Amino acid sequence: MTRRIIGPVTATTIEQLLSAELDLTSAEASRAVHLVFQTITTATAAGHTAAIPGFGEFTPYEVTGATLGARSGALLPASGDLPTTAQPYQGIRFQPYARLSEIVRDRDLIASIRAPKIETGRPA
Repeated sequence: MTRRIIGPVTATTIEQLLSAELDLTSAEASRAVHLVFQTITTATAAGHTAAIPGFGEFTPYEVTGATLGARSGALLPASGDLPTTAQPYQGIRFQPYARLSEIVRDRDLIASIRAPKIETGRPA
C-alpha cells in the first residue's frame, strides 16, 4: 500500500484505498467492501467463525439466560415480583492474530500482515 493513513478508518476510507490501489471504480470498491463485511456478518450470525489470515478471528458466542433478582422462585423484596430470566443471545468477539498484535504493539506503519517480521539486525 502506498498511501499513508492519517486519521480514523471508515468503510469509505477503505473504499477509497481499494479504488486507488486496485484501479476500481468507486462503486466497485464500495461493493467489494460491503461484500467483505456482509460475509463476516452472515457467517458469525449463523454461528460460524470468520477468520482472516494474519489479521484475526470474529467468533460468535452464546450467552445463556441469566436469572435476574433473588434466588429462583423467591419473591424480590423491593417489588414483590418473581425474578425474571434474561433471554439468551449471541455475541461476537474479535481475537487479533499474533502478527496484527505485533504490528500494532510496535507501531510499525510499513509492516504487512501477509509477510513475516523482517529482522533488521539492529538491537531492540
